[in-house]
Amino acid sequence: MPTEPLLTTLPQELPTKLLVLMLLLPLLPLLLQRLLPVGRKLQQGLAVVATSAVLLLAVGLGLAVRGPLPEVWTQPLGSVLHVGVLRIEVGLQLDFVAAVLILFLSLLILVALRSSSLVRPALLLLGLSAAVLLVDNLACVWLLWSLQTLVVAQFTPAWPALLRRVSELMLFLFVVLLFWSLGGSWATSEFGPRYQVDSDPARALPSVMVQDVRLAQPLLQPLTLAPTLQQRELTAQLQLHDRAGHAPVRDALQSKLLLGGRLWQRLRVLLWAVLLLRMAAGFLGVAWERSTAWSLRLLNLACDLAAAAHLLWRLS
Repeated sequence: MPTEPLLTTLPQELPTKLLVLMLLLPLLPLLLQRLLPVGRKLQQGLAVVATSAVLLLAVGLGLAVRGPLPEVWTQPLGSVLHVGVLRIEVGLQLDFVAAVLILFLSLLILVALRSSSLVRPALLLLGLSAAVLLVDNLACVWLLWSLQTLVVAQFTPAWPALLRRVSELMLFLFVVLLFWSLGGSWATSEFGPRYQVDSDPARALPSVMVQDVRLAQPLLQPLTLAPTLQQRELTAQLQLHDRAGHAPVRDALQSKLLLGGRLWQRLRVLLWAVLLLRMAAGFLGVAWERSTAWSLRLLNLACDLAAAAHLLWRLS
């Protein structure tokens, strides 16, 4: 247990209620079509309005967090599990990179909406992609990737869909290994591989010093180190360090083993495999599916690239 506060450099969190609106706006034209008998032209116009609103929100919120000091918009949605120090929560988070990616995807959606036959798949892709970029829970990212594969399976060949499924399986394995490695490690004995819980998995630090140059005095706040699926909590734990530069959580992960090898190296290889397979699926979909409109193929590729790039950005 450290005797002095640990240091971290985390973005300042700005609360907002607008992030969930970015997820609901693409679904409103589809819901209206289900409830009321609207024509194609009206639905197409509503889709353009909803996409433009998402674009404007991305521009406004993105410009607000663009500056010399890192800031992010956050919106908690609820707690899935809370047992002792173990908490699994779901929330939304928008940083500047996510805002730029949503802006780019919105522009591609507006191009695709020039065809009334692409309204439904384009809006579904926008809603799912925005959710992937905003959600702050790795398990939810995996679930949204799976839903996105179901949506694009209608207009993509078999090989890209298979690559997406493999990437989702590897992402699930990555999330499981990362979650459990924060509370224990795998060791090999004469009885075979087994999981060993850390001697003190609920390492509660009395205070963590948050470095913020805008404050006259650094802010002290409590932080409990425990397995988590939230990306910002995971980032907070991995960034903790003392004045000598030692990072206790990151150093502990780097020293743990999995089936005789370094767990940290296996996690890195697994993550890169997930990202490369996802991007390969997007490029194969563009090259092979000639019968689908070029704007929809380009949009599908952009969604895959945005999801992979932002996941790497969050976990880097």
